[in-house]
Amino acid sequence: MALDASDLSDPPERPRYLSGKTNTWLPIKNRAFGLLWLLSLTSGSLVPAQDVALRWLVHRVSASTFLLSIIPSVSSAAFFLVTFPGGILADRWPRKRLLRLVYIGLGLASAVMAALSTVPNLPAQFILCLSLLSGAGMALSAPVWAALFVEIVDKPDVEAAVALSGVQINLSGILGPALAGLLLTRFGPGSIFMAGALTFAGVSLSMKFLPQGRRGPPASPPTLKEAIAEVKRFIARRAQMRVVIFRNLLFNFFIALIPALLPTFALQVLNLSSGQLGLLFTSLGIGSVIGGIFLVPVLQKKLSPNAITVAACVLLIIVFYLIGFVRQRFVFLAVAAVAGSSWTLAATEIWSVGQRATPDASRGRINAVLMMTGSGAMALGGVVWASVATAAGPVNAIHIAALSLLVSLPFRIWWPLDKK
Repeated sequence: MALDASDLSDPPERPRYLSGKTNTWLPIKNRAFGLLWLLSLTSGSLVPAQDVALRWLVHRVSASTFLLSIIPSVSSAAFFLVTFPGGILADRWPRKRLLRLVYIGLGLASAVMAALSTVPNLPAQFILCLSLLSGAGMALSAPVWAALFVEIVDKPDVEAAVALSGVQINLSGILGPALAGLLLTRFGPGSIFMAGALTFAGVSLSMKFLPQGRRGPPASPPTLKEAIAEVKRFIARRAQMRVVIFRNLLFNFFIALIPALLPTFALQVLNLSSGQLGLLFTSLGIGSVIGGIFLVPVLQKKLSPNAITVAACVLLIIVFYLIGFVRQRFVFLAVAAVAGSSWTLAATEIWSVGQRATPDASRGRINAVLMMTGSGAMALGGVVWASVATAAGPVNAIHIAALSLLVSLPFRIWWPLDKK
């Protein structure tokens, strides 16, 4: 399915900060979207819960700062390697069927992790391999979810659907770690993986109740070579998409510090317990929800997408600087919530601009490119910040990141998201 001239034309819509009010909750009236949103919330909550369990397992068997900090980079590496094939599959196969198969695999992988978590002194490197396996499954499903969320609503509601998708991710970021904190302290990490296995199996079975989206059954699917060529042509002809990809790379390289070093700082400097580690991720999620539900709609009516992302980066610089001096646990959790809000503000704008510039016919592939480049930058950033933390300590690494982010601000002004 090749891209035609209509796919490359710019949408005739005014910038949001010059247009009327956007009703964020409008797609909820769409029952199919509501079911998809609930399924995504349910399965998405178990992903951060399992991340907390994996971190606790590594912390329990190894004192290595590098191994503890590199866990999110392993998952991001899986996204970098697998997301584009997942995007091609999303455009070639019926998307509901693909999700059912992927979630069966995720359920089996979680069941295996539940069994292996009971093995005493499990090597940390083996735990990282389990993280890679789980990340590969999520990478296959991510472009499918992203395409379905947009296509199952009417085109005027696309922006609201993207916002609600972000709210779902943020709510999952609250519920999952909170669940992990409760289960870890009472039943151990195996209970979290078993809960994931049952949940993923349930999501797979529920997919048959989801109606078909706007695209319809795939017709004349491209080969892998054709898909890559079409994506390259599309990116080459649309300057705005090139800017979105560059800004996505830049953003994810620095934001990788949050999942890489904040848990390390919490465990090694503040000596948080397993339950308190769950609270850290919950705080990030709460901040993200505040940013997604309250801050994003207000700022979108007053500022351009580029202005919002620049403001979010300035806020992140302040947050990174403050974290290095915080030693009170509850103050640290509050600062983490602000970091979550900043993360959501920038990520929502970059993703929304990319979605408005993407044609339905190749949405799976273009979304996969955005996810792949972002994951690659996050994987690289995670390795860089983990290496800096190993050499200079977590506190100095966070301050170096704050200075580096400050130096990168001019690039966000020279290459604005609003460029056509």
